[in-house]
Parts: sequence; C-alpha cells; structure tokens
Amino acid sequence: YSEAENLLHHVVKANPEDWSALGDLGVAIAKQRRFNEAMDIFEKVVGNVPNDAQMQLNLGSSLVPCLKSNPTV
Repeated sequence: YSEAENLLHHVVKANPEDWSALGDLGVAIAKQRRFNEAMDIFEKVVGNVPNDAQMQLNLGSSLVPCLKSNPTV
C-alpha cells in the first residue's frame, strides 16, 4: 500500500480536487493502520462530496480504531 500511497500523492498533488483519488489515498493510508491520517483525508472528501456513502463509511471505519486507542477522543 505504500507504493499506491506514493502514486496517489502525485495524482492528488496534480489535481487537488480529484476527490476519488484523495479517497483512494485515504484507503491506502488506512490499510497501513495510520487511521488518524486517513480520517483527516476522509473528512476532507466528505466535506466536499457529502453524498458519497463510501467515503462516509471509510470515515467511520477509520474512526473506530482511533477511539479504541484513545477513548477520550
């Protein structure tokens, strides 16, 4: 997933409003268990594409491990 992350960083840098690529970047980061970073990305996507149910699900899925590791969040 780190290779996918690197490629997606380039795509997002070239087109910062490619919400699909940004969401995929969040998935690649989440797969590496970097849930806080992924959650920030999913929040940005959901803020710009609020009807994207998959991104809402990804946001919720990345929130669960964050809450387990820090229940005061």
